[in-house]
Amino acid sequence: MGEIKAGVTLMQDFCRPRTEKFQEYIDYMDREEAQRNNAITTYNLFNEYMGNPYKSTGLFTAEKDSLTLQEKKHLKKVFSIAQTNQSLMWQTVISFDNNWLQKNGIYDMKTKMLDERKLKAVTRKAINELLKNEGLDQAVWSASIHYNTDNIHVHIATVEPYPMRKKMMYQGKEEVRGKFKLSNINHCKSVVINEIVQTREMNLRINTIIRKDIVGKLKEEELTKDSEIKSKFLELCQNLPEIPKNRMNYGNKEMRQYRAVLDEISEKFLKVYSSEKYYELREILDRQSLLYTEAYGGDQGGNYKKNKLQELKEKMGNAVLKQAKDYIECMNNKVDVPNFGMKEKTNEEMPVDLAQLEEIENVFIINEQEQLIEEIESVEQVDEAQEIAEKEYDLKLSVKPQINISETLQKELDAAKVYFGEESSENIILKDNSEEYSEDLMQYYVESKEIKALLKQALGAKENPEKQNEIFNLIQNDAEKKNNPFIKELLGEMYLYGNLVEVNLEVAREYFAEALEIFETEYDSLEEMRIISRGENKQNRFLKNHVAFCIGKQYDRGWGTEEAPEIAFEWYENSKTEYASYALGRLYYNGRGVEKDDKMAFTFFQNAGENAFAKLMCAKMLEKEGQVERSLEYYRSAFDLLLAAEKKEESALFEYHIGSMLYYGKGCEPNEKKAVEFLRKAVEEKNVPAIL
Repeated sequence: MGEIKAGVTLMQDFCRPRTEKFQEYIDYMDREEAQRNNAITTYNLFNEYMGNPYKSTGLFTAEKDSLTLQEKKHLKKVFSIAQTNQSLMWQTVISFDNNWLQKNGIYDMKTKMLDERKLKAVTRKAINELLKNEGLDQAVWSASIHYNTDNIHVHIATVEPYPMRKKMMYQGKEEVRGKFKLSNINHCKSVVINEIVQTREMNLRINTIIRKDIVGKLKEEELTKDSEIKSKFLELCQNLPEIPKNRMNYGNKEMRQYRAVLDEISEKFLKVYSSEKYYELREILDRQSLLYTEAYGGDQGGNYKKNKLQELKEKMGNAVLKQAKDYIECMNNKVDVPNFGMKEKTNEEMPVDLAQLEEIENVFIINEQEQLIEEIESVEQVDEAQEIAEKEYDLKLSVKPQINISETLQKELDAAKVYFGEESSENIILKDNSEEYSEDLMQYYVESKEIKALLKQALGAKENPEKQNEIFNLIQNDAEKKNNPFIKELLGEMYLYGNLVEVNLEVAREYFAEALEIFETEYDSLEEMRIISRGENKQNRFLKNHVAFCIGKQYDRGWGTEEAPEIAFEWYENSKTEYASYALGRLYYNGRGVEKDDKMAFTFFQNAGENAFAKLMCAKMLEKEGQVERSLEYYRSAFDLLLAAEKKEESALFEYHIGSMLYYGKGCEPNEKKAVEFLRKAVEEKNVPAIL
């Protein structure tokens, strides 16, 4: 086997609609295999790298591994429509070292047998993620595998039949942006490598050692027990009061001068309490580093190991800081005994029963065949003030931005405070031994509701870019100055979906990672913090349950961490909320993180309360089983819930589903005219299924 310099390389380019390359690709699409091999140089933007293949597979797409002649002609028509509508054509080439493919069981160099099905699945996952990150969810692509002597490669061509990509000025005229972000291209390459090398199990093990075996143990141990660690720990505690409590985070700039002592405490802890786990971690990291170096080329493996050890250092530093804050509280006589980050278990937590679909958070476009719905969470209106039985805790809802904002925006912010504030806020019952920082977390949670109200206003004010910019600056300021994890998560979503800001996957990951770090660090301190919602339907729900859902969501989607549905499953189970029940149903339905089980999926969907999308899933599953009458009940319920939600707040997501149900007569009488009205409204918001 020859030397492997880089297992995978990825190249990306584009051509404009009226160029020969674009037209030649359209002409190429329905040719015979031999003709396609000879015609590759006519459309290919990478001839100097690829050359003519000695064999090519037929075309495959996001949905199909092979196409009939009729399907090829239809695809050709779609590409022609895209060209007429002035779409660019993006070309992506994923090239493999054949020795690397053989080493990973994808290719046999002697028999020339390639696991085409696997390579197509890998391509599908990588390209779909690339296009999503580039805001090209509505794009259409086709691909083929080309066999070359030493570098099998996959060629992918992508167009927008109805261009929606952001435009920019080029040579004095407005054109669609052609270049892809380097961070998105690199992520696409990572998806290819991780899917082939199957590093998932090892990466999960690495995360488990870091988060549970080492950092988890540090949280449980009292650092004043060991004499050598104690002296450094007390030295740290003496100096920390100079730093505001909500900025006591390892990554905060104000903590730079303390990082050396934090690292020293962490190193001593590893030596005394976790030497075996740390040795295991370094061994696994060494193995993974070799795999990544071989796959990526250069020193990518070394960087991976370095980054993971830095992650360990930061998490241990934050766990030490958590104990330090507890100790300082004790010394200031604010609590009787320092609990060093630990809480006694309580059986007082009650499962959540959220009865209304009132607020949609983190909504993204739904695919017809795989409806992936984000978090559904209700926030109840408060009718009147009431005394709190155990201990009154008066939250003064005031956002104090560190930037000057306009009078108009201040009025809107005040209005948001009224909506989520004294007349409608959720009161908090705190046990006597609740942590002060947890109170900050509760304050942050309530403030994030105000900020989300402003964001909704900004998204609806497309004609007022000044207002949008002002609101964005306010949100970013709150996330950075206050270290608010809920707003950091919100900012991550804004950068991920391009809300008020250009899509930037790398920045999104940074904000998600910071939010996840705070959520995980503070989770245990929320053991006895309860939210009491007042109104017609009094509900008890715990901030801890909400935070558990936030953590699970990040692992489920790979936000700020590697995608790990197995870990997400555990956090969703801890959440005990109806929107977590819906998420668990999705995991069982798709067989992600758990063995596929339709019965369990159906049970969780049923337990998701008045969640319109859970009702839809139940309806579709029953319809598939031939239980028409029962499915109609669920369709009717889902339709009514969606109508009620749409009446309260217009949403492309609601409009698409209502229009679709009206068109097919699901849960209602078929009404094509009304269906078109709702679908057109969704199209205005660029909802892809509605456009299709």
